[in-house]
Amino acid sequence: MLLLATLLGLAPPESPAAGAQAVAPSIVILGNDVSRARVARVLGDLADAGKSLRQEDAGGLWYVGCVTAWRENPQQSEGCIRARLPRQRERTTILLNTDGPGARQDGTIAVSCIGIGGTGRALLRERPETGDATAMLDCLNLALQANTAPFPQAYGVHFTTRFETHDVEQARTTATTVLRIAIDHVGYPRGMTGSCLVQGRVAAVERGPALRPGGPIEVFFPCGPDSSLDGERRVRMAGTAAGEFALVYLSSLRTLLHIEQVPQ
Repeated sequence: MLLLATLLGLAPPESPAAGAQAVAPSIVILGNDVSRARVARVLGDLADAGKSLRQEDAGGLWYVGCVTAWRENPQQSEGCIRARLPRQRERTTILLNTDGPGARQDGTIAVSCIGIGGTGRALLRERPETGDATAMLDCLNLALQANTAPFPQAYGVHFTTRFETHDVEQARTTATTVLRIAIDHVGYPRGMTGSCLVQGRVAAVERGPALRPGGPIEVFFPCGPDSSLDGERRVRMAGTAAGEFALVYLSSLRTLLHIEQVPQ
């Protein structure tokens, strides 16, 4: 897959709270040569219609893992992207994803406009169509819509160099909080033995306080090709990758007790 990313400045709709001081959001476009050209044409139509657009070059690698890992699950893909969007309201970001699943019959390209406030959809035709610009504008407006709900709580970073107990069943039983997380990235140590990094989002709270799912989480923990090495318990991570799920077991002090891969 060829990744191309473009940033454009799009003036948000006027609102009593916005006014002249509102900062135009950034629009990140992920796609190949064909989809980039199609989106550029439609955005050009919007510019011709009086929409102020400012184009800049930028990279979109921060989001591409969300697309490749979750390609068959649009909701997970959007959740991953939304968790990575800048949180500062004065620098709103919208991602136009043309690499996700969608009908592409007769050269039609499906576009998802993903923002903190929501997700819009647009279908862009192979030949110029007068309705494409309207569909794209509606798509962008849905992503820009007001979002008064609080952002999902960040679950922070949980780091341990040595598990408190070697008994996995005891770790499962005594954990105060159990989180089901959607894995967005896995980092393995050189030589496959050391500390592994798992970055993801909380998909559900299986046990513990009723916290709002969706928040980002990072865990560092001892891992290796075997479940134990040199008398220390390590998590066997073979086959674990982005796009999968895991259970994270935490103590009352948010100490990481165990992590294990689970079916979706």
